[in-house]
Amino acid sequence: MIKYKSTENIHGQAGHCLVALPGKNRTCTPKVVCKKNRQMENDFHIFFTATENDFHKHLSGTGDNTKEKLLSRIRLYTVINCMSIKPKIFYVFRKGLFIMRKMFYVMCAAGVAASLAGCTKMDTAATTAAPAATEAAAKEETKAESEAKTDTAAEPEVKLIGAHVNTVDSSYQAGFDAMKEKLEEVSGGKMTVEIHPNGELGGNEAELVEKMATGTVDMIVASPNFVATTGVAEADLFSIPFLYTGLDHWNAVVDGEVGQTITDKINAGGVLHNLGYWSCGTREYFGVKPVNTVEDFKNVKIRVQDSDVVRSVWSALGANPTTLAYNELYSGLQNHVIDAAENDLGNILLQKFYEAGPYVSLTDHDIATRMFLIGANKYNSLTDEQKQWVDEAADYACKEQRAFDKELNDKALETIKENGGIVNEVDKDSLIAACADAKDAAAEKIGVTDLYNKVNEAAK
Repeated sequence: MIKYKSTENIHGQAGHCLVALPGKNRTCTPKVVCKKNRQMENDFHIFFTATENDFHKHLSGTGDNTKEKLLSRIRLYTVINCMSIKPKIFYVFRKGLFIMRKMFYVMCAAGVAASLAGCTKMDTAATTAAPAATEAAAKEETKAESEAKTDTAAEPEVKLIGAHVNTVDSSYQAGFDAMKEKLEEVSGGKMTVEIHPNGELGGNEAELVEKMATGTVDMIVASPNFVATTGVAEADLFSIPFLYTGLDHWNAVVDGEVGQTITDKINAGGVLHNLGYWSCGTREYFGVKPVNTVEDFKNVKIRVQDSDVVRSVWSALGANPTTLAYNELYSGLQNHVIDAAENDLGNILLQKFYEAGPYVSLTDHDIATRMFLIGANKYNSLTDEQKQWVDEAADYACKEQRAFDKELNDKALETIKENGGIVNEVDKDSLIAACADAKDAAAEKIGVTDLYNKVNEAAK
């Protein structure tokens, strides 16, 4: 297959300029200078994948510009700001033209020589020259085809489509970048990940989970409550607020027996395959007014994740929990649809939530757990060797994501303060005491009392 770039108006004024860029879904900004009119064209995108014959057909597709006319006028000068990328398609293309021209010249020379000499000796020479030229041309053609096949072989055998809802400067993106880097390394370029941030393939995690189930998306990161919707109710254990005493406690839980048990249940469900656990910072309260004690939560309309577990605990604090799409959270605060919300400091900073809800109260009510997931059907379709590559890359991605997330959240609090956020401490003991019974009831409802007790034991 041939990958190439072109101006949008290949048959028009800029039709004298082409730029080839082998490689799948590479992004760069090439500069192409037209020899005839010195016109500059920028920001091209791969738009056509075809066999070499289809490439010729495309060149002669419309207007009065026949293939022969277009080919005779092509002048190519490229400066490509990528990693030593060479436009090899045109090497093959030029080689083909050179071979045809060479055969034509040889045949003409042989014919002229025969007519001038008028003898059998020259006829014999011409007859001998033609097969020799044909053989040379065939060798050149084979060489050109070999180069084209080399380019094709360099393409990854498996491309995984990854998607998340956060920005490109988030820890989610850092995790996916690490996954892509490591997977390409361990597979020798045979596998890669195409990453879509900012909700490009789904505006919220519920959509991404659905697309994962249908095979539209291969890899996502999702909250426990959305994983629970696939039939794995036990995953919602990680949604219970005030579950951890600190980051060390969280690490011990997700990387220990409890985390492995949940992973096994997810993988047995047949929809998703859990590759590991990502952290999403310590979640805090933010809103149009601060909270200090449990009494301050009374009748506060707070946006929370769509989970019965989460809602039950916030209700126990006296708040009025409600659900709202993540991409509507900022405007919801601005327009007084909600009074408050909760999220980790990193996202409060990156999404500038502190502008709409300037009071940030350090409730520390959750160290957010996220599952790094691949579709079960996709994972099971891989060979044993490919699965090993994916698992190794995922382990690396988990470590890199957690490290990035910690650094982001450590810096976020001071930056929020510098940008006008008003931060206050909270009487956390009163909050924990007020929702203790609700936490126990939530664990019992989703059938994870044993695991819930193991989480509590891990804190000791």
